[in-house]
Amino acid sequence: MKKFISLALILVLAISLCSCGVPELDEVRGSVSGDVYENGYLGLKFTKPSSWDYATEEEIAQVAGTTEDVLNEGGIDETVDAAKYDMMASDAISGNNINLSLDIVGNTASMSDLDATLDEVEAQLTEMGSSIGMTYTFGEHSKVKLSGIEFTKLSASAEYYGIAFEQGCYIAVKDGVCVNISITSYDGTPVTDIEALFS
Repeated sequence: MKKFISLALILVLAISLCSCGVPELDEVRGSVSGDVYENGYLGLKFTKPSSWDYATEEEIAQVAGTTEDVLNEGGIDETVDAAKYDMMASDAISGNNINLSLDIVGNTASMSDLDATLDEVEAQLTEMGSSIGMTYTFGEHSKVKLSGIEFTKLSASAEYYGIAFEQGCYIAVKDGVCVNISITSYDGTPVTDIEALFS
């Protein structure tokens, strides 16, 4: 059940903005070395807890395909492009996880674009949740810095088949790249503790 929820709640964010004069996706990817994911282009660095594992490219492709199926079954007509996911990590025991995706969007994104994208995510999660009998509670948009980048954050929580979870959905644009992060905690670990793993 935790696996199903984890897959169903991976964020699928998309912004349609000008991509003039910005790099290709392959040029802005990060890499994993040991416990650390680092993206030099964006200045992002995340150190996973010792009990967590980073997903391989093959696992990311599998998760993306399963997520697309789950979203579509939940009434959300969405295509999940595995190539946009730069990092996924999770704890196999608790189910806690983080997903980070990148998209080339150009430098024209405004704060209202980011807020509108999170409003769309909220609507999609509400629709998907209602289709399976799950009700989300959402917080107001807030600002949070991860590795020095200011993200707009949507907080969410829900319970499904007796499993309560907390989620943070984050979006920022830096140097023409849209960065989307989702963090999900099932074991009561505050999402803010997972945020603190960025440096």
